[in-house]
Amino acid sequence: MVNDKKIITEPDLDYTRSFKILLVDFDWDEITSITQAIEKLPGSISLFLYGSNDKNPAWCIAQAKNCNSVLLNMIHRDNCETLKGFLLGEPNIYTYGKHDLEELFQRKVIDTMSWLAIQYEQWHRNNEVEDVNLET
Repeated sequence: MVNDKKIITEPDLDYTRSFKILLVDFDWDEITSITQAIEKLPGSISLFLYGSNDKNPAWCIAQAKNCNSVLLNMIHRDNCETLKGFLLGEPNIYTYGKHDLEELFQRKVIDTMSWLAIQYEQWHRNNEVEDVNLET
């Protein structure tokens, strides 16, 4: 298995079959911790980043639909609020931090590292393919 890690920001895209996650509105310290954890995971992983300085919500929405999992940082209340509200309706969205919809929204994350491990394990289990002998 290829051990390939990528960090992708807008406007770039990734068409590989790798495990893909999107982080929305995380600061560099949090991103650094998550990337260090990703480096320890086997296989190909693409980490998409979208922050408050990014100005292309259409890119973010398109990547959210293509990623296996998306984590919205709800701690930063002034950044990307409309975009976060739009994304909450998607089935692969999880939130980190306190927000107004906490009692209604069930996919809350307390520990980002545990979330990452669980999401990767589920993806790996669903995408595990036995080696096939193609010799005739």
